[in-house]
Amino acid sequence: MSVIKCKIITVTEGEYQKVFSAIGRTSSEEITSRSYFQHVGFSALPPADTVGIILTDGNNYTMIASADPSASRPTLSNEKDVCIYADADKYVMCKSGGDIEVANNNNKITLKANGDIELGDGTLKQLVHEDIFTAMNAHTHVCAGPGNTSSTPTYVPVLSKAAHCTQKTEAE
Repeated sequence: MSVIKCKIITVTEGEYQKVFSAIGRTSSEEITSRSYFQHVGFSALPPADTVGIILTDGNNYTMIASADPSASRPTLSNEKDVCIYADADKYVMCKSGGDIEVANNNNKITLKANGDIELGDGTLKQLVHEDIFTAMNAHTHVCAGPGNTSSTPTYVPVLSKAAHCTQKTEAE
């Protein structure tokens, strides 16, 4: 049994596993319609011109791994960082410090190790910060108090003693 590197030409879905074609050790060695195995629960169709690693045993060729150039994948900063990605701008990254980051081009959501959620500069942040906060900041409640108790349930604490005050909610 031996191991060789190849330059991937195509990878397609097959009946039981993916099927690849590639150029082998020399530019004249063409490998066609062979098996490409991936770990259960993970699936990818590597693009043309990426590198594959093939196990060979006689005329049996099976690609077991592939890698693409560093410019095509997200940068990992620390040991133990792990990332599933489509390209450098579309990924799910589990960082060694406990943060989980999801990115789709310019949109990013980070679940911090302490439970906080950071929203990137995209549409979701605009929705939460502008639309919802604007609605929350404009919303008011009638306060409980003397002369205003009939419309307020008894379990609501008295917020003001003014007869007809308005309590403003505030979003942060």
